[in-house]
Amino acid sequence: MQNIFAIVRDDIRNIITDENIYSHLFEDINFVVEIPNNKAHGDIAVNIAMVLAKLLKKNPRDLAAQLCLEISKNLSYVESADVAGPGFINLKIKNLFWQDLLKKTLTNYRNHLKLYDAPKDRSTKCIHIEFLSANPTGPMHIGHIRCAIVGDVVAKILKYTGYKVFCEYYVNDAGKQIDALTNSLFSRYCNLLGKDVVFPEDGYPGNYLIDIAKRLYDEKKDTMLSAKNEDFKEFAINSVMELIKSDLDKLKVKFDSFISEKEDVYPKLQDALDLLESKNLLYRGLLDNPKGKVINSKDKQDDTEQLIFKSKKFGDDVDRVIKKQNKELTYFAGDIAYHYHKIKRGFNNLILFLGADHIGYNNRIKAATSALSDNLASIRVENVQLVKLLKNGSSYKMSKRAGNFINVDDILSEMSVDELRISMLLKNHDTNLEIDVENIKNQSKENPIFYIQYSHARACSVLRFAKEKFNMEFELMEKTKYESVDFSLLKEDFEIDVIKTIALFPKIIDHAAENLSPHKIVYYIISLANSFHRLWNAGSENKNMHFIIPDNAPITIARIALVQCFSIIISESLNIIGVKPLEQM
Repeated sequence: MQNIFAIVRDDIRNIITDENIYSHLFEDINFVVEIPNNKAHGDIAVNIAMVLAKLLKKNPRDLAAQLCLEISKNLSYVESADVAGPGFINLKIKNLFWQDLLKKTLTNYRNHLKLYDAPKDRSTKCIHIEFLSANPTGPMHIGHIRCAIVGDVVAKILKYTGYKVFCEYYVNDAGKQIDALTNSLFSRYCNLLGKDVVFPEDGYPGNYLIDIAKRLYDEKKDTMLSAKNEDFKEFAINSVMELIKSDLDKLKVKFDSFISEKEDVYPKLQDALDLLESKNLLYRGLLDNPKGKVINSKDKQDDTEQLIFKSKKFGDDVDRVIKKQNKELTYFAGDIAYHYHKIKRGFNNLILFLGADHIGYNNRIKAATSALSDNLASIRVENVQLVKLLKNGSSYKMSKRAGNFINVDDILSEMSVDELRISMLLKNHDTNLEIDVENIKNQSKENPIFYIQYSHARACSVLRFAKEKFNMEFELMEKTKYESVDFSLLKEDFEIDVIKTIALFPKIIDHAAENLSPHKIVYYIISLANSFHRLWNAGSENKNMHFIIPDNAPITIARIALVQCFSIIISESLNIIGVKPLEQM
């Protein structure tokens, strides 16, 4: 599918080069081709005159006026080129261009050509994405769900745009939280056997552990009372991971690998530290306490030196402790080992999604990645902010330790998995999100999820009716691959608006991939649905705007082709985010 923004950019580049207009500067400039904020200003806005003006120290409006003349003279598809504001160039594109784009899109699709033409060099680039990685201490809750869906959709977008993608779940199966889980399970197991064992203060009191304890008893009876702590720990971790993997299946979230902190990562820690030591990036000393943190007397250590990583050298705001004075490894030590393991496996393009409570880890992880790879590996760290589940405006309380968190089954009893996936993408993941389950059930345009699916269902109903009532014309259109369709008949504003929105598809996909912004695709789908609903409503008010006009086969076939293209693009967009388009509602 043609990207009109790329076409315009290349054509303006050629004008400047061919006409020798400031061509000596062209390699040094980067200009933007985008959608104007106001539709009244045209179809495309270009800021090249403003960029050139800074280099030439000239008036940007004067340069824009000159370039408008060249564009109008050289680009046959431009209806008008006007100067706006401080020096923007606003372009109005001829209807013929949009009509031809619709024809090419349908023809290419019918010929099994992809709707998005991915750059060939992307197929050799593999991106490692780590997301979710929830501690195996209980089932997934609402916060985990958002991170899981965002990470999964980003992976789908990157695959769609031509990259190889490897999705990995880091299982934190070592540390104090696992000890607390093990002690909690032991307590529940003993209670089932009539033993009065005090539940640990730092334990996990959720009912899911009672269920796991019952399964353990069913399998082992009382033989685990004398078992080693490690046996209990392994059973606890495996049981919780089964719950998490079951939840992931329900959410349609896939991983290529589940990697163990204990088995796979920590054995690499010493190698990673030796590497940093060889680069003179570690030292032994004492760091000041974090600002505002009061250390209790019982927590005070002696003057034993800490092991510290020189993370400031790589852009972090402070150096970071790897081993505390009491010889205990910090959480960051595991990060170092894991990212060393990623790099040693050949992954140099890394993406990491962290929860909102881990935002302080961003710079230190970037620093470690740079240090371990000699700046050859790049990492993008994204934070997924909090999500609050509401029902009729009242919020649910969630706490894994308190045992009253909202899990996947709770949410899926209120809405479908596809509704949940779209809901989680209605805002950028770096902002807080509220979801009211009652709003999801609202079948009106105020509910964007319903409005999206309703637009596709409406399109499918038109196509079914056309095939049933006008089979000859419909089959003729398919057999001739649209060559007999007179697309110039599609000239009403509502029709052209749908085509223009369809034309945004490749640019939106590119933007979502480059910026790791899956919500942009949802915004686009909503815009696409709105344009179709406006066209539908125009037919409701004016019989000449009906999709099917029995005594006018040419316009009927042209409009059916438009509906087909809309259906194809919105289906493709929904599939990218892992949502099934509904054909009937």
